[in-house]
Amino acid sequence: MERDTAIGIKYYLSLANNSSDLLRGVYQWEHLSMATDGDLIWIKGLLEEDLTSTAVLSIPGINRYYSKLGRLYPYGKLLPVGYEPSLLWTAMKKAIFLDLPSKNHNLFDVSSDIEVKLIAAAEEHVSSMMMTDLDNLYEYVHRGSSIRMKPLLWTIVGSKALLIGSPLLPIPGETFWKIGNHILPAGYEFELPIIAEQLDTMINPGRKYDILWSPSCSYSLIDKSLYTSLSRSSVRATRKVITNDLSHDDD
Repeated sequence: MERDTAIGIKYYLSLANNSSDLLRGVYQWEHLSMATDGDLIWIKGLLEEDLTSTAVLSIPGINRYYSKLGRLYPYGKLLPVGYEPSLLWTAMKKAIFLDLPSKNHNLFDVSSDIEVKLIAAAEEHVSSMMMTDLDNLYEYVHRGSSIRMKPLLWTIVGSKALLIGSPLLPIPGETFWKIGNHILPAGYEFELPIIAEQLDTMINPGRKYDILWSPSCSYSLIDKSLYTSLSRSSVRATRKVITNDLSHDDD
């Protein structure tokens, strides 16, 4: 039977998003595509005989569907339960079985076994974060408008200041945009957007951190509890602490 029949029937599977390891039995099926939608993994491109195969039936918690004229039906049933999923699909072999290192250092590279790439973004995303030298920030807060600072948060990342919010300050710096807990350089996006949620689950299971990515796909974890309101007093106090630390290092 063809994958898309003359009357437009298509076949789908769904599974809880935290159960991708259970799909190893169908991982090698090159005709499959996968997408995530909230707490669910969706799979399309199936033959009808795939739905009744041992490989599929042996997956715990798997749900089988067919669609006709855009309506989605449980396999073997006549009453629809919704509409066929319209998602961002990725080839199955590229979408699952990421194996990130378990270490939790502040800055490290993604394992070479993982195909995580940042590519030029197909569309423009609004920048809502900026990395700038602390001196640039200090110069602005010393002379600039406190009204521009009011809606912003900030924290220190390494030796630089990370500003969060919109509109950003008119100072030199590298800009970023955010998708979920991922902070991506302006002009870049994941080659496979489907991996964003999986990466977050593996790197950041407690969702306590933002994940700051570089174009080379190294990343640092930023504790969200360290974000503070941007103000003259907070910048001056932080600069003073850093200056004192540096002077002690020279002693």
